[in-house]
Amino acid sequence: MVINHFTTMNLDKEQIKQAKGRLSEKVVEILDSEETAVLLAEIGKKHQLHIDQTGNLAKIVRLFIMGLVKANDFGDILTKETGISTDLTNLIIYELNQKLFSKIRIAMREASTAKPENVETESPEKDMVDQEGASEDVPTPDTFSQKMTAEYGLSREKVEISDQPNQSEPPQPNNTPPRHDPYREPLP
Repeated sequence: MVINHFTTMNLDKEQIKQAKGRLSEKVVEILDSEETAVLLAEIGKKHQLHIDQTGNLAKIVRLFIMGLVKANDFGDILTKETGISTDLTNLIIYELNQKLFSKIRIAMREASTAKPENVETESPEKDMVDQEGASEDVPTPDTFSQKMTAEYGLSREKVEISDQPNQSEPPQPNNTPPRHDPYREPLP
């Protein structure tokens, strides 16, 4: 369940527990850390938010990290629930990206590249339809994790950088005199 319009009244503890259970241990550690709580309190203090606004900020950030708030709706929900301006919301989101979400992206990358211990390798037959004709339940991918761990849906271009200077002609200096600006009057 992903929240389009923020209503914590519709979320029960079981839904939140399930969403938190889908996260890696490292992400849960970051989410529950004292450092994250202090960071959110500092952001609230820096932007002069009231304590209830800071609490709503922390709640929305936690739900966003757990994947219960869509990324497209995060800013609107943050603006609505905290009662702050859109400009201030954008500043807060930028700061969250720099200080919190970047750590979570790194933790999710590490979790996705690390091979879990005691996990059997899956055989190709497991993905096939079983003999009775019914397909096995394949869990749906966690799109939040995919989006946070990689450049989701973006193509990459290769760029070569060399230490050799560009062999083209050097730029010619601009020898044209400055034009008169009719809006600039001389000072007395």
